[in-house]
Amino acid sequence: MNMDYNRIKKCDSCGAEIPWDAVYCDVCGTPVAKKVRKDSDEEEGRFRRPKTFKEFMSLVGMCLVMIVGLLILIGVISGYASELRYREYERRMDLSDWEVTVTEEECQKVKIDMTYDEVKEAIGGDGKLIEDEKYWITYRWPGEYYVDSHAGYLEVEFDKHTYGELKGSDPSAESITEHEIMGGKEASETIKLINDSRYSEIETEYVTRAQLMQLRQGMTYEEACEVLGTEGKLYRSYSHTTKSRTDLYAEYVWKCKYGDRDDYYSQTFEDGILKELRDWKFEYVD
Repeated sequence: MNMDYNRIKKCDSCGAEIPWDAVYCDVCGTPVAKKVRKDSDEEEGRFRRPKTFKEFMSLVGMCLVMIVGLLILIGVISGYASELRYREYERRMDLSDWEVTVTEEECQKVKIDMTYDEVKEAIGGDGKLIEDEKYWITYRWPGEYYVDSHAGYLEVEFDKHTYGELKGSDPSAESITEHEIMGGKEASETIKLINDSRYSEIETEYVTRAQLMQLRQGMTYEEACEVLGTEGKLYRSYSHTTKSRTDLYAEYVWKCKYGDRDDYYSQTFEDGILKELRDWKFEYVD
């Protein structure tokens, strides 16, 4: 049989005759087609390790762009989720369309260890569910002079007896641990003035930093008014009741000047006594 010598070649290592397009010698295994092997290596290794500094920096740049893009995407998603949570919080806190309101007299009927049904009977209707957690559940009723979500409401927190062992238990199986009443017509009007930044319409005389610096912890509200030379305007009042005691809080505001604009100074009295002096606010009063 005649062999087509044009279609074969010899291995440079062992001299064996092999096909002309062979990449490796069939006898000794030595690579014999450097050009073919190079092309094959480049085809199989498209993402080979960069050989130059320029290629390395290009790869680093691509990675940084991908990381920055991923961080931006995470930030956008996180911001959107936070916005949804805040809107849900505002929706739960909004009492403007709630029909059942509570008066100061009705609030006084609410006592520790009442069930939800007993509170509802004292007030005359259901409250709005604000929180439903593992250990407690909270309801709110808008106050008689309800203006916005920051004033004029009764908030009652019920403690779940079983501490989560009976999940989804009826509110009537829970007892009151604390409650608050805020607002009143006078306080609501003051809050509206402050929210609208119409401080000059607050019905008090202007107070100065020198007068405020005479306030001391332990003073009564009447003593504070004597030092400041004018009565304050009620901003908000509320009570906090636990099984051991009931604390009454009242926050008053006075007009003041800060530079060329009107402003206000606020101070809270607990049971009629100045317990915590807000002296850091003196910096913002002339």
